[in-house]
Amino acid sequence: MVGIAVNGTGRLLRLGMTVVLAGALLAGCAKNKEGGSSPSSSAAPPASGTESAQPSGEDPKETLEYSFYQENDSPPTFADNPNDVLTPIVESKFNVKVSKVLYNQGSTFKERFNMLLATNDLPDVIYAQSNAPIVASSGQYAELGDLIKQYMPNLQKYGSMDTWRDSYFNGKLYSIPALWVDTSLQKFNDIYSLPASNWGLVIREDILDKLGYKYTPLKEIEKKVNETQQKPTYDDFKIEPAIATPDDLYEFLKKVKALNLKVGNKDVIPLSIPWWAQHHLANMFGVSSAWQYHEDDNTVSGTPFGDKYGKEYFQFLNKLYSEKLLDPDFAIQKDQQLAEKEASGQVAVALVLMGDLNAIHTGIDKIAPGKMFHHIPMPGKEGIARNGIDAFNPAAFQFFIKKDFKDIPRLLQYFDWFFSDEALDLKIWGPESLGLWEMKDGKKVFKDEALHQALIENAEGGIADDQYYKKGLGRYGLPKQYSKAFSAAPGLVGYNPFDWERSYPYKVSDIFAMSSAYVTTGALERGGKLLAGVDDLTNGPGNWLWSDFYNNKSSKLYAVKPGNFDKNWEELKTEFMKKTKYDEARTEMENVFKERGLLK
Repeated sequence: MVGIAVNGTGRLLRLGMTVVLAGALLAGCAKNKEGGSSPSSSAAPPASGTESAQPSGEDPKETLEYSFYQENDSPPTFADNPNDVLTPIVESKFNVKVSKVLYNQGSTFKERFNMLLATNDLPDVIYAQSNAPIVASSGQYAELGDLIKQYMPNLQKYGSMDTWRDSYFNGKLYSIPALWVDTSLQKFNDIYSLPASNWGLVIREDILDKLGYKYTPLKEIEKKVNETQQKPTYDDFKIEPAIATPDDLYEFLKKVKALNLKVGNKDVIPLSIPWWAQHHLANMFGVSSAWQYHEDDNTVSGTPFGDKYGKEYFQFLNKLYSEKLLDPDFAIQKDQQLAEKEASGQVAVALVLMGDLNAIHTGIDKIAPGKMFHHIPMPGKEGIARNGIDAFNPAAFQFFIKKDFKDIPRLLQYFDWFFSDEALDLKIWGPESLGLWEMKDGKKVFKDEALHQALIENAEGGIADDQYYKKGLGRYGLPKQYSKAFSAAPGLVGYNPFDWERSYPYKVSDIFAMSSAYVTTGALERGGKLLAGVDDLTNGPGNWLWSDFYNNKSSKLYAVKPGNFDKNWEELKTEFMKKTKYDEARTEMENVFKERGLLK
């Protein structure tokens, strides 16, 4: 299906979220369930039939087949997996089968879709994310909003349809979501489930020490969580005094520079970022590359040239650059070069750690034993209402059903089963006949401790692959997604109340990732006020920024002498407004926000 890697890197969240669902859905993103069983109920055998979809319309004994197309460039591994133990069970239970599996086959999704449309050979079910508007606008796929309310009760236990607004097309819902569960909500956010992370800043703890800041080192938090088995809170990770505003950040970076720290004969750089992080830092001033609805004054805007404080943001970036507080090579350095700087201790503050995180933290530990990089939230300009940096759309991963499909209600009931306790338990543990688990103290545990350890280590080519993942088991949407039945149907993204980890005492697997989750999840926009464009016109401004401005022309702003800044800003703004038809695009997006019930 789809893939998102959310480890604090919101660029992946926004720009790289399309890594095919069945091949690589969500790799560690949003990580109890309303009503029903508690997490520990993974021990209990699933109820027999109480949650099962009951076919409607046709005789349930008649085989119902559907063709399936996923937005993917490579042949999906699940389509022909002889070791898949789950698909035969599901097919036998429902007499529903996936007939053929299609993918892009060397074309873009749009090209392939239009070819299938022209030959009247569109698949029965399509999975899409970034290309969902193409499917919805074709007129070939069914409106599903009322049908989901009627036939998919299990799905609706995990998220209100009111939060799916980003997946509506012209005010209507044409898709079923592979639902990305918002585990920041208290009912889902227990110790085993991290909230989805996004963007903040990371600061070396040893430098916090040198400057007299108060905080709890991450390794101490890790020890406390493992000992108490209690989830941490945001307050566990905070630093004092807080670096809450751009001015606070500026003063902090000046203090770092004044330390005159060296790595060999090289100065420690106060702040270094990759070139694309200009967009993320802009959130300090409420600026975004996406379209935004501003509730405080009921307006719609987008991009640094359209947002109210875009100019002030680049003036701030210019100040950092001119005073040598920002890495002078940030716009031209390769990711590996930044990773090497971070691992050597040459960077004090960063937006993201690049490359091998273990190598980076090992490098810092050598400089200051027991210390790591420490997350703080993105600072924000005082007195402004900021939207998130990236949008959290629970329904971003969308399944469409052809409107002339022979029995849509039966297929919806079948899809709804994949959100049931029975399906969620089966996906993690497999059938009893597979022999992987036994009951101990009221919980399912693996019979083979070596398999348990292999799953913890998650190394390639080990027994976890052979005995578990290749059998079709595993949390829905992980890169190792090998069950045809589960891959060609929606499911819960990044969360399963029956996860095998819940049968064992909790142990922090990655304190840095945990820190990112608790500190930065607030940077995700959950209110629908941040949107990408919906067509070529409204995507134009963002496309220009990423293709022409951030990696090329923005140097005319951050690297220019302050006296020439205003002139360059006006020239670039004029070019932007003309080339992107910004005013026309904004008018169209105002209509989109009105459709979604935001713009008054």
